[in-house]
Amino acid sequence: MNTKPVSISGMLAVALLLMNAVILETAVVKNADWYKALWVTLPLLVIALFYSKKKKMPAGKEPADSFVTS
Repeated sequence: MNTKPVSISGMLAVALLLMNAVILETAVVKNADWYKALWVTLPLLVIALFYSKKKKMPAGKEPADSFVTS
């Protein structure tokens, strides 16, 4: 079972990435006025990515692939 905590900034970065992809697709295919929305969403994506990278904690003293046997 996955019990790692998930950061809010990481989830926000993924949501903003998907939103930017939809905006770009809409701007290319349907209406070029949608490019203006990127002026808001791209800086938010950069901030979310910066904040999620900044909050990374160093790994523990044990290697990630070690396990305890009883």
